[in-house]
Amino acid sequence: MNSELKVYIFDDNRAATAELKNCIEGFLQKHGCYASFRCFEEPKQVEELLKSGRIGCDIFFMDIELGLDVNGIELADMVSRMEPEIKIVFVTGYADRYSQAIFMQSPALRPFGYVTKPIDRAVVERILSLLIKGSEEAEEKRVEFSKNRRVVSINLREVMYIESWRRKLIFHMRDGAEEEVYAKISEITDRLPDGFSQCHRSYIANLKFVHSVDEKNGEVKMVNGRDLFLGKTKKDSFMEDFFRYKGGI
Repeated sequence: MNSELKVYIFDDNRAATAELKNCIEGFLQKHGCYASFRCFEEPKQVEELLKSGRIGCDIFFMDIELGLDVNGIELADMVSRMEPEIKIVFVTGYADRYSQAIFMQSPALRPFGYVTKPIDRAVVERILSLLIKGSEEAEEKRVEFSKNRRVVSINLREVMYIESWRRKLIFHMRDGAEEEVYAKISEITDRLPDGFSQCHRSYIANLKFVHSVDEKNGEVKMVNGRDLFLGKTKKDSFMEDFFRYKGGI
């Protein structure tokens, strides 16, 4: 995996932030990894980050109880809608109060972990172990095509959806870029990892970038605002994949 993790911590308690940061640094160093940190103490700092249009971290430790109008669950939901690949870990001293609220917030919010205060180092280290393992596996998920006498390698982590158009496949990337190759959609389906599902004869969606599904109108709504068609023959299998990916929410 990348030797440096980008870690964000949002907690209005500086002592709690320092303790968590120390725990993360100690574990990563033992495993040959390092972290760059960005810490936030006020909701408006996170809101300004969201307004910038780019978050850019690997994992976000989010305190829930802020004593203000907005809580960490709502902010985490905004983060997940903008960049679904970011791992959200909630940190709170009020586990009983918020455990249900977290999973009822929205389909876009899929917490990667949950840490109660005082900080349990074993739990934090387990979360980091899963993150490292997942990153190593994800780095290998690429597909290659020949194009104009060169090999095009596409990082599937960055693909929002794949479109079939006039004997071409168009890979629509998270950053708005597009990569076109001559191939049929049937030639790519078996090469895709779990997390991709065909919703229409012309579209395959990366489920981590699906915000919601409008079954009535036959639309798959992506986090970037784009709507994909939900075909009648693909509906049942896609919805099964979607709910399984979202953890049954």
